[in-house]
Amino acid sequence: MTSTSEGRLPNRDPATAAPDSDTAPGPGRQHGFLRGVLGFLTDLLEDFLGEVAVQAVSCALLIGVLLGLVWGWGQSPALTLSTVVILLTGAVGTVAAFKARNHPDHRWPWLLGAAMLTTVGAVAVWFILYGSNCGCT
Repeated sequence: MTSTSEGRLPNRDPATAAPDSDTAPGPGRQHGFLRGVLGFLTDLLEDFLGEVAVQAVSCALLIGVLLGLVWGWGQSPALTLSTVVILLTGAVGTVAAFKARNHPDHRWPWLLGAAMLTTVGAVAVWFILYGSNCGCT
């Protein structure tokens, strides 16, 4: 037979809920519920408006980049292509650097790949600029 530390048998009676302020219905409990719902709706609205603002800024930047590319293509196609190559190389190199930072045990392959990609991009830009200024077209 099991007993408690005082030597008595454990109480097998069903537990009766003691009336306290947490379980009793009343205005305090209703206000807490409404306060929780209002807090949830406020957080939801703030998150929604934040996402809308981020999307609007992202779309404006994308439109600006596209307009810049169209304008640049009219000025100098070779320079526009080299700029795109440099931007893409930088973006991929940045991702590779973050991957290397997040995986210290596999750092060297990522860093080597980023260095090779940067070198290839720089050589490609040099050839594009050289080819556009050689006068052989």
